[in-house]
Amino acid sequence: MVEDDVGLRNRMSGRLRAMGATVTEVGRLAETRKLLRELRFDFALVDLHLPDGDLHCITQYPSQDHEN
Repeated sequence: MVEDDVGLRNRMSGRLRAMGATVTEVGRLAETRKLLRELRFDFALVDLHLPDGDLHCITQYPSQDHEN
């Protein structure tokens, strides 16, 4: 989940966890880019307008093949 509003991020991630989801949370574009290089995600819930950049560019982020 990418959301810079900590209160909203906490509420939303709490609800997702209550439904059994595993949630990774970040609040900045830089953190998002780092995680996309390191991990594989099945689903992303994103705030498109962050203080350090516009997340529209992430929709074009190249997928990585991970061994697992």
